[in-house]
Amino acid sequence: MVHECSKFCEHWSKAINSVDNNSPGEIRQAVEAFKVKYIHSINTLKRLLMEAQTDYYAYYRAYKFIMNSGNSEILLSYAHLDEIAEVKDVFTDLKNYLLHIS
Repeated sequence: MVHECSKFCEHWSKAINSVDNNSPGEIRQAVEAFKVKYIHSINTLKRLLMEAQTDYYAYYRAYKFIMNSGNSEILLSYAHLDEIAEVKDVFTDLKNYLLHIS
């Protein structure tokens, strides 16, 4: 069975596999770097969605950000941005739109 992998996951797995397995410090550093990158993506998306409440161009930028991030499935599934009252409607609309076009 073949599973499709996102660009983010491919990049992450290559980085982890390139680290010396006998160096737990390097492995931890690589994992922490990707955690920071993911958190940065969530925060950027949250900021764009908050702007999108009053600005259609920000809504488009949020859409483009998700599409170009390489981890759109992860952002849409695990971001839990729909639980934040300020961006709930915008995130839900954007998520529904992205699910219908794919």
